[in-house]
Amino acid sequence: MNEHGLTLPVSSGVPILPHQRTRLVAFPVHGALDVEKIVISNAGTLNGAGDWIINDIEVDGRSQLIQKDLQGVFFGANGPSRGRYATARLLFSGLDVVECGHELAVTVTYVGGNARGCPFFGSAVGSRPAQNPTVLPITSREPIRDRTTMTVVLRMENAPFRLERLKIKDNENSWLIEDVRVEGQSRLFEQPFEQRRPNEFRGIDAFDIGSSRMLDPFLVNQRIEIDVRYLGRDSLPFSALLEGTVIRDDYTVPPSNLRVFVEALGHGAGDVVIATCNWRAPATSNNSP
Repeated sequence: MNEHGLTLPVSSGVPILPHQRTRLVAFPVHGALDVEKIVISNAGTLNGAGDWIINDIEVDGRSQLIQKDLQGVFFGANGPSRGRYATARLLFSGLDVVECGHELAVTVTYVGGNARGCPFFGSAVGSRPAQNPTVLPITSREPIRDRTTMTVVLRMENAPFRLERLKIKDNENSWLIEDVRVEGQSRLFEQPFEQRRPNEFRGIDAFDIGSSRMLDPFLVNQRIEIDVRYLGRDSLPFSALLEGTVIRDDYTVPPSNLRVFVEALGHGAGDVVIATCNWRAPATSNNSP
């Protein structure tokens, strides 16, 4: 099954008696799952999915629903629609990712007319979640004074790296991203430096590099310079996280830790910083053997 239709069976295997809340658990074993819908089979009971209540959905014990006790008809083949071709299914977004080997729990209640109960047959359907980035922490050794620009110099020592996001850790409203240069060439703007408008990037805690002109990866031993200006009061060290992807031949294997030389010019000696990735295995359908 392709990555946009991954399924994880969630079934009871035995009949569930009427009006007895039953918690069913499942564990992805072939990779993480970003759940987009719960599907209830119409098999085994007169009104199909309409004979069930979805009381709650949990990921690792954390409830994912504000509105609980949802009618099962919303999780059936056509939802509550009676039209011949119409459907009205309930879709999810923003649920916690179910990591490989972690618990997805669906609590259900049978409300059908069979006094002996009915087995529950269902599936969680979703897609492969986005891969976690490699995260490089950078911090200046000394505080930066008000209205002062500092240049952070980076060199990738062991692998190329595509920077996708710069996230300022503290007091983001007090910092300005003025420029990012690679071997002396600006990667943010086409205009000359004096025509740039760095205030466009003030007061945001995460600067999306991908929306700028920085699409090529940083190569090994290239000199990368990031100019940041402090606009707050007194003084404050600059602290940020650089998030991105380690370039490699096979993206189905975890990236190596990235060794990066980091130096804040005029603020002490440089350091070698290790960037790591909380990598997740690529998902395949959990129906697979």
